[in-house]
Amino acid sequence: MSFSELAVLSRLDREGPLTSARLAALERVTAQAIGTIPGGLHRRGLVARDPDPADGRRVITSITGKGRDALASRDLLITERLAAAVDTLTPEERRRLADALPILAVLAAWRTASKVRRPGRPAVSTGLSAYDDKCGCVSIC
Repeated sequence: MSFSELAVLSRLDREGPLTSARLAALERVTAQAIGTIPGGLHRRGLVARDPDPADGRRVITSITGKGRDALASRDLLITERLAAAVDTLTPEERRRLADALPILAVLAAWRTASKVRRPGRPAVSTGLSAYDDKCGCVSIC
């Protein structure tokens, strides 16, 4: 499954049924970029496509049980691969990874929320604001 297909399935799982235009807007891409993805997922039974009851010219795409199963198996595979990778780390590397988890959680939430609240710190907007050439990092504010 391609990254784009996975992104569409994940979005439909989180948001519920959507038109292609709304799906494209939520994924922050053009309708042309979404293009054939829902159709390909539909041919494989991962999504259903039905006429919009409010406007028969539009199509509503929703995730199917088979699509949810595909997401779950993908999540399981990713979890297993990450666990195997963590098993190769030294105790010091594991400690450093554990220390970085709160920052990684903020970054993971960046695409799904407009504000992220961090323990003991004010809420921050999740837009990326600047790239620092000196340290090679992106600041979030």
